[in-house]
Amino acid sequence: MPRLLMLGMLMLMLPQASWAKKVYSPHVEKGSIEFETQTDIVRDSKPAENGSVKQQFELAAGLTDWWSTGVYAVYRKPGNRSQYDYTATKWENIFVLPRLNALGLDWGIYTEYVWAAPSSGAPDAVEGKLLLEDRGERWRHTANIILKQKLGSGAGSASLGYAWRSHYAFSFMELALEAYGSFGEFNQFLPGNQQSHLIGPVATLKLLDDVEFELGWLMDVNAGPAYGDFKFNIEVEF
Repeated sequence: MPRLLMLGMLMLMLPQASWAKKVYSPHVEKGSIEFETQTDIVRDSKPAENGSVKQQFELAAGLTDWWSTGVYAVYRKPGNRSQYDYTATKWENIFVLPRLNALGLDWGIYTEYVWAAPSSGAPDAVEGKLLLEDRGERWRHTANIILKQKLGSGAGSASLGYAWRSHYAFSFMELALEAYGSFGEFNQFLPGNQQSHLIGPVATLKLLDDVEFELGWLMDVNAGPAYGDFKFNIEVEF
């Protein structure tokens, strides 16, 4: 069994709380320019949360064969409103590191700075991710180990989280299993009954050479199969 698959099985046994719904691969295409929309729609037993939407727009470029950079604009809509609020701007970077041949893994580093909108009432934050990937001819297992630190006085300690994706590639589409979570702050992990664990199937369809559509349902294990996040992403490469 691949090493990363074993690591992923251990991760999925632990209770989690969800973060952003994208798994990052430690690979960069020099000269590529990508525009992506990411949409998460929440189904929740709480009326205030049910139907809330997170919408992100990203423009990214591969500057070298080991470095890509991009900018996000983030919007949110509460479940009881029709209007979207601008909440943050993010600057991300992916750095590809030399392959770990002894372990059979590709790896890299992801960094992100979050400028929170003043109207959101949230602090700025920095985020770092260790990107690990085990690639086969059709199978691919990708793990992101995530550290996030809010900035400003009283921000608390950094939070530890993860994202996981195992997928199988067909000629025109990919089928995957994804999971997302957070343990909470280092100095005091959240109790298990206050955490959420999102896991579910995701399909990626290539209708054109440069356009991808991604659909998925991530179930909240604690709340049951009727609750969780519906994700819908569109990526266009120029």
